[in-house]
Amino acid sequence: MNSQHLRLALTTPLEDLLGIPQGVQLAHNLREGLDGITPDQAVAILRAINGMIESALQAERNASGDELITRDENRDVEWLMQALADEIHLLPAGQPHIPNHIYFLILAAFKLGGVVEQRISHKTTHFPASAVAALLEAQEAWAYAELLPSAQPVTETIETAWNRGLTPDSFGSEDIKKLQSKQAKKAADSRHQSNRIAKQRALELYFATTHSTIDAAAASIASQVFRAPGTVRNWIFAARRARGMNGE
Repeated sequence: MNSQHLRLALTTPLEDLLGIPQGVQLAHNLREGLDGITPDQAVAILRAINGMIESALQAERNASGDELITRDENRDVEWLMQALADEIHLLPAGQPHIPNHIYFLILAAFKLGGVVEQRISHKTTHFPASAVAALLEAQEAWAYAELLPSAQPVTETIETAWNRGLTPDSFGSEDIKKLQSKQAKKAADSRHQSNRIAKQRALELYFATTHSTIDAAAASIASQVFRAPGTVRNWIFAARRARGMNGE
């Protein structure tokens, strides 16, 4: 995961994002949500996210007994959701508490930065399927961040309570973790349903039409189901294997 993409999303002048649909508003929301997090901390969290995704991927392989499952099977936002639902948390050194919504804000910024980098490099108004998929994933990650609670660290909660002359209640760190896990699980269930619908539609489109290669089919169908071409490609290969079909 290229940290340069993260920097682009958080530092590129907003006027330079006018050519990206909803790019200005999304970048503004992300910068506001990540206010107070330093660039170095953001990069460290991005690395933690990458590790969480790899852990979720390995857990999926272990659960299914299929070592051929690849990261392209799902989008990063889906792997992250799975990691949080399974309570797979990685914390960068020196950051003892990271609310779940921050992980999604960082991921959203990373995805948006990829779109920004592509626009800067190619200087074109054309949006390829990969850029559309990345932008939609950034928007989805931001939406998940909005749904999750921005819980105060327990130490801050207690300090605030004492400053107000109140006795801190018993709602401690374990309660917060359980609440966040429950909400992440609910969102993961919703994500699985969305993924099933997208997969079903993608396979319907594939078997109803003729394409020169599987890669060509995946590239064509990806933008229609709002998934990355690699994800659609894996769905097609799995469906072909299930039907006893080989090759392209």
